[in-house]
Amino acid sequence: MGRKAVKVKSQDGFVRVTIPDELARKIDEFIEDSGGLYTSRAEVIRAALRLFFEKVEKTELTSEEEEFLQKAKEGKIKPDFEVETSDVKF
Repeated sequence: MGRKAVKVKSQDGFVRVTIPDELARKIDEFIEDSGGLYTSRAEVIRAALRLFFEKVEKTELTSEEEEFLQKAKEGKIKPDFEVETSDVKF
C-alpha cells in the first residue's frame, strides 16, 4: 500500500524545509561561484529538484538513486526529523 502525502497549507503558498548548515554553506558557495546565474538557495534547490525529477522520468538514475527510491517505495527509509546533523556527503 502506498503512503498518502501529507498536505500542509501555508498562508503564502510556500513549503519550508530544514537543511543542515553544511548543505546551506555548500549551496551558498555554489551561488557565489555561479557568476550571477543563481541568486538564492531556493533557485538552486528548485533547479536541482527539477533536474532530479527529469532524470526520474527518463529513467536515467544512477544505481544508487534507483536503490534509494526503491527502498523509499517499500517503506524501508523513514525520515527522522529529530536528528540534526551537519554531515553532508556529496
